[in-house]
Amino acid sequence: MQALLLYSPSCPHCVTFKPVWAEFVRTTHATHHEIDISANPEVARYFGVSSVPTVVFLSASGRRHIVTSRSPAALINDWVRLSR
Repeated sequence: MQALLLYSPSCPHCVTFKPVWAEFVRTTHATHHEIDISANPEVARYFGVSSVPTVVFLSASGRRHIVTSRSPAALINDWVRLSR
């Protein structure tokens, strides 16, 4: 499974969320990508994202999971639950 962070550098919530994302990545060693939707608005449209930060988990089968967790522990729990 891959983890995507959709964000905008001008978003104060995204700036606040970056340490949470960093801890999630460090803890899970997830394959991850950070996508600036201000530079890549087509990605936001593709995933139906209207607010940031948004985390999307992509399974190997192509299923998408939009995750609203905002703490490292909750993100990790969602990752583990959806990885099964």
